[in-house]
Amino acid sequence: MPEAMRWCVTGASGQLGSVLARRLAAAGRNVLALSHRHSIEVGDLRTVPIDLTDRDATWRVLAEARPNVVVHLAAVAAVGDALNDPARARAVNVEATASLVDQADQLGA
Repeated sequence: MPEAMRWCVTGASGQLGSVLARRLAAAGRNVLALSHRHSIEVGDLRTVPIDLTDRDATWRVLAEARPNVVVHLAAVAAVGDALNDPARARAVNVEATASLVDQADQLGA
């Protein structure tokens, strides 16, 4: 029997990420739900807090979980936040995204 799919959802404490993580979990999927600041409950899941700009920490979490699918929904999405801290917005929205793509590729996700 094939191994069950393992999902990773970044931004699982956000509007879209929390809905997706809850629905995947409700459908019986194996979900690693990642959030930025702290662990919260998203339905029956507890998110794993991680700073996606920390490449090494992100790699450790992904390498342990070995997801087959990574849905990246984390972002500095509020325009005001991005304007007030453009370096942080770039680090999260561009650099962390590129890093996450590389890491998912290395894992075959």
